[in-house]
Amino acid sequence: MLSLKKYIILTIVIFLIVTQIGCGVIETNNKNSEENDIKAYDKVYFTKWDSYLGYTLEEKTGYIQIAFVDYNDYNNFCSKIKSIELMPTNNNIEITNFRISKGNEHGEKSIRTAEIRFNLNREGKEKITMIRINLIDDTAITWDIGSWEIEIINAVVENDMELGVRSFYESVLETYFFELKNISSKNIYIKELVYNLDKQIDFKLNSNNLLKKGESSKVTYKVSNNNNLVKNSDFYYFKPLLIYEIGNEFKYYPLDFTVYSGNFSSELIDNLQKSGRYIDIK
Repeated sequence: MLSLKKYIILTIVIFLIVTQIGCGVIETNNKNSEENDIKAYDKVYFTKWDSYLGYTLEEKTGYIQIAFVDYNDYNNFCSKIKSIELMPTNNNIEITNFRISKGNEHGEKSIRTAEIRFNLNREGKEKITMIRINLIDDTAITWDIGSWEIEIINAVVENDMELGVRSFYESVLETYFFELKNISSKNIYIKELVYNLDKQIDFKLNSNNLLKKGESSKVTYKVSNNNNLVKNSDFYYFKPLLIYEIGNEFKYYPLDFTVYSGNFSSELIDNLQKSGRYIDIK
């Protein structure tokens, strides 16, 4: 039989072993609990833009594209999106459908794009600052996406010109260019761009403003005051309207969009993790 002293020592040893095992179980459970508390939307970070989109009612439809960083597998978040809202809105536009690109993978993260299409309902302006994503479980998450002004004008678009190639993607907001062909019977004089960005950016015509009948020409506008632009970090979505003169009459012509987006560097993504988190959840 064990002596009383040995029995006491053995009891203490067994107690310590059991206690350590218990602590290990609690620690593991706590860790698993913390991991379970991290939702898929906690690992989604949206970019913020300074954007202008000018439309005529005759265009009938439009769309925007918003990039975001996703640390989830596609099926963990994107495939569970039921609908998307742009906010606030004056009902001048109506979202018809959306599409989420799988994007390019960079290690554990992917750069994805939300493409949102809408109808142009009536003349007016929208100043959109947020995107709300509704999941199939009825969770609604809202992110700040910067400033998106959508302006719809009721102007007749005459068959005076044809739009050719244009700048589609640029890393830095320095120029905006496009090709035009004069298909009218008169000379056309290119005037200014119509747009409104939060940052005070001036575009100046940097090419010949005369477009003779039957002539095609590249039209270039250059940013004249780009001191306040941060290269490779700012995001702009730019679709201006063009004012031109023909036969002593001024008219509007809708142009196509150009995306200005910096490279998704490690520094940019780190900043997004601080500023691009969701701002509301319901």
